[in-house]
Amino acid sequence: MEIDLLLPTRGHADRVIEVLLPSIEHTMGKMAEVNLYVYVDCDDVETMKKTWDIENACPDIFCTCVVGQRMCMSAMYNQLSGLGTGDMVMCCADDLEFKGRNWDEYMGNLFMAFPDEIICGYGDDGYWHEKLGTHPFVSRKSIQLLGYLFASNLKRYYCDLYLKELYQKLNRYIYLDHVLIEHNCARHGSAEAAHTEDFNTMLNASDMISREATRLRGYIKRFYHLTR
Repeated sequence: MEIDLLLPTRGHADRVIEVLLPSIEHTMGKMAEVNLYVYVDCDDVETMKKTWDIENACPDIFCTCVVGQRMCMSAMYNQLSGLGTGDMVMCCADDLEFKGRNWDEYMGNLFMAFPDEIICGYGDDGYWHEKLGTHPFVSRKSIQLLGYLFASNLKRYYCDLYLKELYQKLNRYIYLDHVLIEHNCARHGSAEAAHTEDFNTMLNASDMISREATRLRGYIKRFYHLTR
């Protein structure tokens, strides 16, 4: 079992080194090999100076940083998802702190519970709880079938809503309350209003999400037909 953590970051190299990476290393179990892929904007000079420190902060986690043009969040996640081969990818963030132990084992067991490998799982971020997976784990098979992790040009807050809408249509949007990955977001006070506005905007993408759900649903049906 292999899990790729995808991390766009800007201006928070010290927090990645001092908080995020140690929390990942100290809470992961023995089930999965964990890789971290980091995207750094080419105009973020301070973070670029610390890419070596990020890559070597935790010996038990394979980490590589890539530097590129500044782009929207969904595009960075898409680019990072193509760098690894993990069975699952996580939409990570530099303001997270992993607190629940053996999160990799829980996610690995969830992944193995679905032989067709179409799944989106998420833990408790300390704020939204089961209502929304702000930083979910998505199966590699789903990305391969659709050709991307996210539809292009989704804005910053839209990524989590997009995955929620898509995988709820498949009944594959699964909350694990014992996986605590705290989101230390300074915007919590305005988060609900932002997500409400974004949700209304996402309704305009309902046709696209329905088509994607149909494609994944068709694969699931074919999989179980062939394996009967």
